[in-house]
Amino acid sequence: MRAMADAMRNFALEQPGLSAATFRNAESASPDWQEASAELFEIAHQVFAHVNIEGEQAQEALRILRSFVRGFVISEMAASFFVEPTEYQQAFDRGIDVFIYGLPALRAANAQPILY
Repeated sequence: MRAMADAMRNFALEQPGLSAATFRNAESASPDWQEASAELFEIAHQVFAHVNIEGEQAQEALRILRSFVRGFVISEMAASFFVEPTEYQQAFDRGIDVFIYGLPALRAANAQPILY
């Protein structure tokens, strides 16, 4: 799971134009784009299956992860939070920990939000 998140972040940082292209709506994209997107989703769903997240839950988990990575990368590219580059890595790693530990909430039947 962590390797997938790191790969998503590294790709977005190294190839911002191509990464932005992945934000397209699948229905408005070309057949080639749709095929490539389906292959990437299949890989991600296999990763989620290893932690017992499947079907709709995997789709939701992937949307959450993509949003987290995308938002983090945008902040990192704008240097909006930290001074030192290593601080971004540390914060990203901690955020992925929170994501991973929160995955069981997706498996809970009729999950109710936790109010603190």
